[in-house]
Amino acid sequence: MTKLFDKPFIPKTQKDIFIPPQVNTYKESLGQHKQTYNHITRTYIENIHKIQIFLNQNPRSTNTKNPHEDYITQNLQGYNKLIAQPGTNANLGGTCYHYGLLNTVYTATGDEIATIPELHKAFMHYKRITKGTLFYIKFYSAPTEILYDEIKPIIQLIKIGLTREMIIPEKIEKQNEIQKIEIPEFYARK
Repeated sequence: MTKLFDKPFIPKTQKDIFIPPQVNTYKESLGQHKQTYNHITRTYIENIHKIQIFLNQNPRSTNTKNPHEDYITQNLQGYNKLIAQPGTNANLGGTCYHYGLLNTVYTATGDEIATIPELHKAFMHYKRITKGTLFYIKFYSAPTEILYDEIKPIIQLIKIGLTREMIIPEKIEKQNEIQKIEIPEFYARK
């Protein structure tokens, strides 16, 4: 043990590290490592862009004169979400559901959600137990995260309940188109 402390401590000399001067700006360096979206993410962006244009430019169904049939939209910050009333096309509701753009479904029969099998099954079970006449299905969703090489799926919470009447928003109007190149950043902020 005494031999351990016999040697004096001598610090090692450090080598000088050469750091080259910065010749590029940060903005230029971002352009050098620019990534592109793969086929799957590009297709997803194109599809959500088409759906969003449809909802933003057609806030109310033109197929019916009755304001309590078919679809209307919920006006949110920069985009619209679908509110499916009785008589709404099930394919429209299913598509909006898969992209996180479905706000509420009002139904008596469940036909509006027939293209969403797991939800339709849960609704039919709920309907059999409660014996109501008008039901609502409310969707709380966090939008998808669109990355260069993958798509993180949407997270949805679904609430099913009974209602006496439909809640129709006061503001049902057109919104501006979201440009296709702005879609990933737009939904990242939601």
